[in-house]
Amino acid sequence: MDHVLVQLQTQQGLTAAQLRHELGKIKFHEDMRTAIREAKERAGAQLVILSDANTFFIESILEAFQCGDIFSRIITNPVAPDPATGLLRVKRYIGPEDPPHQCTRCAVNLCKGT
Repeated sequence: MDHVLVQLQTQQGLTAAQLRHELGKIKFHEDMRTAIREAKERAGAQLVILSDANTFFIESILEAFQCGDIFSRIITNPVAPDPATGLLRVKRYIGPEDPPHQCTRCAVNLCKGT
């Protein structure tokens, strides 16, 4: 995903604002928004996103559909501008320097079992 994000910025010339705008066009069914709001408001559920995507994509989509306040935590791969280039870069949630997790079902960068 890091490679794709870099390519979109360098080869396609897209800015973070343009990428955020495009992510806001993704279909998000109104019934889904209603369901997650009601789970939080009526049932008092603590809603968490656990995804192998990344913070930029998830936060952009949630912001576009006014759903960011619904989730108490987002566990995913972080995105930050590279200090040298200014390009958005996806980092691993569990970095290569971190001790490996023991789960054999998940990707090395994010253990959903833990």
